[in-house]
Amino acid sequence: MIGIEKKDFDRIINFARASVKELNGAEIGGMAIIQEDEDGDWVISHPQILKQTVDSSSCTIDKESLANYYTKTMMKHGTNIKFVWWHSHGKGSVFWSPTDETAIKEYKGGNWSCSLVVNADADYRLRVDWWKPMPAKLDKLDLTVIGETEHKIPNSITKQVKKLCDTVTHIVPTPNKNGRQMSIYNKYQNHAGYGGYGNYTDGYSYGTYQNYKFGDDYWTYWQKEALQDAQNELEMYADGKLSYEDLQGQCEKTNNELTTEGKLTLPDEKALHKLVDSKLNISIMKYFVKKTLQEVS
Repeated sequence: MIGIEKKDFDRIINFARASVKELNGAEIGGMAIIQEDEDGDWVISHPQILKQTVDSSSCTIDKESLANYYTKTMMKHGTNIKFVWWHSHGKGSVFWSPTDETAIKEYKGGNWSCSLVVNADADYRLRVDWWKPMPAKLDKLDLTVIGETEHKIPNSITKQVKKLCDTVTHIVPTPNKNGRQMSIYNKYQNHAGYGGYGNYTDGYSYGTYQNYKFGDDYWTYWQKEALQDAQNELEMYADGKLSYEDLQGQCEKTNNELTTEGKLTLPDEKALHKLVDSKLNISIMKYFVKKTLQEVS
């Protein structure tokens, strides 16, 4: 069993909620430790945040702060502990993005590692990765939390979030016509949106933007990064390496970056499986829905 005391789980969730409230929905990350108790159960404790940069789709902990944390924590608790990397997805769903997977692999120097992702609604996803002798993982593990969680964010939590988290300013780069980045964005210059799902009434319009440009110079840097992550996840789904649930989660994160323009809208799992199985619809841009003029105004 892996457990966590109520006060420690509350602390993590309150960090997530404070980041959403104070930093415009940004993600936030931190560290904790996990130790085996006298009953043979593993307990996560002492969660905290460190100096970091955050935005709506990522959080990067300062390397010097992290190194100091490792040293001080082992001096205080000894070496018979494991570190837990935790982070939030703001108000989005809980899943492992490609960026998360890369971060988790940084712990492959040990025998095993533990990772936790949460959101402001107190949803969580817990996993353990074994690195030796052969890589393996257990995902979607149960986390035992005893007691009810608090709903009010303590002032001490809010103060730490404001002090330690720097938000990233998204700058729109000026493109160079001869040196533009080649990726999924300039392959579909006049894409009309994916047809066949035109019965939406949520303020978005399918198939009506025949001349809408998806050129590389249209998107901001962070929108490109988010779209590329979604594209990578779609390809993994098509190869049978990713679940539909996780693909939806990545699309939610990408949509956080695309709010001013539109959103990615996937068909249901059965329909999408048929589409990507043909190998002709493995472009995330086919599922992009442009905002209507009414929605923009």
